[in-house]
Amino acid sequence: MTESAPITESSPSTSTEAPAQAVPDQAVPSGIPSILDGSFGGTEETVRTFDPQTLSEDLRNEPSLQSFDSVDNLAKSYVHARRMIGTDPSEVLRVPKEGDADGWNQIYNRLGRPDEPSGYQFDLGDGEEDSNVADFKNVAHQLGLSNNQAKMVLGIYNQVNEQETTKDQEEFEQMNVEQLQQIQTEWGDSFKRNSELARRAIQNFASEETVEALKEVGLINHPEILKTFSRIGEAMAESNFLPGTRGQTGAPSPANAEDQISQRMQDQDFKLAYMDENNPGHDGAVREMTKLFSFATP
Repeated sequence: MTESAPITESSPSTSTEAPAQAVPDQAVPSGIPSILDGSFGGTEETVRTFDPQTLSEDLRNEPSLQSFDSVDNLAKSYVHARRMIGTDPSEVLRVPKEGDADGWNQIYNRLGRPDEPSGYQFDLGDGEEDSNVADFKNVAHQLGLSNNQAKMVLGIYNQVNEQETTKDQEEFEQMNVEQLQQIQTEWGDSFKRNSELARRAIQNFASEETVEALKEVGLINHPEILKTFSRIGEAMAESNFLPGTRGQTGAPSPANAEDQISQRMQDQDFKLAYMDENNPGHDGAVREMTKLFSFATP
């Protein structure tokens, strides 16, 4: 039997096994988050989610634990509860439920509401407390306002009310100015004469209460009111119905007629109408003066 020659280091290997090759790294598809490469760290909600079902059986269905959705919130509640241990109950504020009148009254009182509406103290200056202030105190007490809160609300109300009053007064005064300007434009040169006729008619037929009422509602200078009284005054002059002491029914005394003549001649508008034949009020002025002269020299 022929023996095989020994294999030496210089002899080539006659092994049929394939040489070992390095295994290439598995390529990770791009775009897929991975914990290994740090691209996935979990969301805060995922990491901190709290599930009561992971607790022991006697705690799983505990109602007070069902509202917690994270360990963090559970820990905060625990810390808060620990801090409350030993606290005076009077220092703990429990918010009552809606409709719990007694509970809310206790809250309001602890927050500084007076025991009674009369307990509110306001600085009203020189003014005295009226029914409006008393009503406000009742409302403030029902709302549970403290004295400082009620004072602030009252102060804001007074400020707004004062602004509205000032605005109304300015508008009222402006309205009167515009009414006077309107009647001045309509009457033109006869403004003084017609105004005097209106004034005399008002003095004879309108009471003081009527005049005050017209002033209060802003009608004392209304063009239609003034024109109405001016026509009444004109009719009085033409019918001998003149104000003053009368010697006979419907007729003034001589002395009163002389006073009327003097007053009329001091009125420049009337005097101009009386002296100027082309003046629109000339005929009426002549009739009035003729009657006055007839009474002055019976």
